[in-house]
Amino acid sequence: MESYGHSSHSTSPKFPIVKDKLLLLLLSLAVLGAILQITVGGVVRVTGSGDGCPDWPTCYGQWIPPLDQQTIDKLWTGSPTAVPRPHNVVLEYSHRSIGTLLGLTIVAAVVRLWLRHRSELVVAWLASAELSLIAIVGM
Repeated sequence: MESYGHSSHSTSPKFPIVKDKLLLLLLSLAVLGAILQITVGGVVRVTGSGDGCPDWPTCYGQWIPPLDQQTIDKLWTGSPTAVPRPHNVVLEYSHRSIGTLLGLTIVAAVVRLWLRHRSELVVAWLASAELSLIAIVGM
């Protein structure tokens, strides 16, 4: 007997990929990370913070950027009229950090797909293609 909205058939998903809780967590984090990355990127653009870190992958030659104006002034090699302020450095460095974490999350999701769901070839190849495109855009 069937009740309204329920089927007597099994309620397990058609694709085993949907049951993979770690993969779903990674993909959910990637979606949230992408939204955050786009948002922070917009703030970086609007505030003119893109030059907050003038070199890459470091920031002023350091892995942890300087956050005091005196050090920024000393290390800045660009136009003297365009010296970034500490908030510009924080915004740009945050944008980079979010992008790095997002990239690592997507790499983990693609690895998980290939290790656990190799039989879903279309999904695994599309995820790999996405990772390649993200790497190109991120450079």
